[in-house]
Amino acid sequence: MLNLSSQGRTFLIFVGALDVDASGHEILVGLTALESSDFLRHQAFTDQLQIGRGAARFLLLMERHLTARRLARKLR
Repeated sequence: MLNLSSQGRTFLIFVGALDVDASGHEILVGLTALESSDFLRHQAFTDQLQIGRGAARFLLLMERHLTARRLARKLR
């Protein structure tokens, strides 16, 4: 299970951003379980040095996640 507050989980479900993979792991749509955890961990950073170090990977994961969500919406 991803490290989310109940309010955060409810919101992500509501906007169609949360899913479960074939292994039963909670994931962000379009990402693996590990990528989802990395994404959320980076999103929670407040230290500018940590933000800068992971920015490229975070942006790549963000783009994959948003693209997958857009495709999922079109298929509905």
